[in-house]
Formats: sequence, structure tokens, C-alpha cells
Amino acid sequence: MAADVPVVALRDGNLIPQLGFGTWQIPTADCPRVIGEAIRIGYRSFDTAQAYGNEDGLGQAIRDSGLARGDVFITSKLRNSAHRRDTALRSFDETMRKLGIDQLDLFLIHWPVPAEDYRPRRPMGLPLGSASTQTRACGATWRGALRSVAPAASRVARAASRSSTSA
Repeated sequence: MAADVPVVALRDGNLIPQLGFGTWQIPTADCPRVIGEAIRIGYRSFDTAQAYGNEDGLGQAIRDSGLARGDVFITSKLRNSAHRRDTALRSFDETMRKLGIDQLDLFLIHWPVPAEDYRPRRPMGLPLGSASTQTRACGATWRGALRSVAPAASRVARAASRSSTSA
């Protein structure tokens, strides 16, 4: 990672850069150009989601950059309709295929609200099976879910909240 970007420690000890590049609304076809420019100016943390429809473009852009996989932090998010264990595992595998990587740095529930009276005790029951070795950390993006789920990434949400209120 770029040496001048501060990091925050997740509950499990993994480090996440405090500055990242979000890919929402970047079409897959534009990812090589846009992500390439972001890498050129120093970004090393990238955020995507299944709902954004550009995981494959982000993966290709990172491969095209020539950066070592360990020099890039990649976050993706589970789609809202895939909260159940079996669906979450299939969905995770699809994310990995699209990104074209062996390990994801952070996998989040995009909008962790109970669906069909299903309330996960931890994110999608992860770490599960192959996903436990394929992702370094799991978490939730919506702070309200943190009351019932204690993911590795909840500390990031709290740290970001403190930073934004003290600015």
C-alpha cells in the first residue's frame, strides 16, 4: 500500500487504508482507464460491490496495473438478496471469479437488514468453508447492524464516525 496513507486496524488485526477509491457508477468498460488513473496518483484501496456491476472491470484494471496483489486492498459487498448462507456462499464465489483474485481483503454485507425474518448472527455465517480462507475480513456497512453482528470491520465504521464528527 502507499506508505503515506494512514491505516486503521480491524478487530482481527488486519489493516485497512483510511483512504480508498469507490467504484460506484463506474461502468466496467471504463474501469481500466479510471482505476488505472487512480492507481497512477497513489490509490491502493478499492471498494466495489456486486450491485455496482463492475467487479470484473476492477479486477481487470488491477491486473493491468502490474501492482502486486499484496499492494492493493480490495473490498466488495454482498448483494441484498443473498443474505442466506447458501446464497451468500454462491454469491461470494461469483465475486471472486469476477475479480479474478484468490483472496478478498474485506467482504461486507452491503445493506444488512433482515430479509424474510432472517437475522444473521454474524455476516452470512461467514467465515464459512472456502470463504474463510478467501477473505481476510468480513463485516457490515450499516452501523445499525453492528448491535447484532460483531464483524471485524465494525471498528472501521466507528472510527470513521468519530473522524467525521471531530472535523
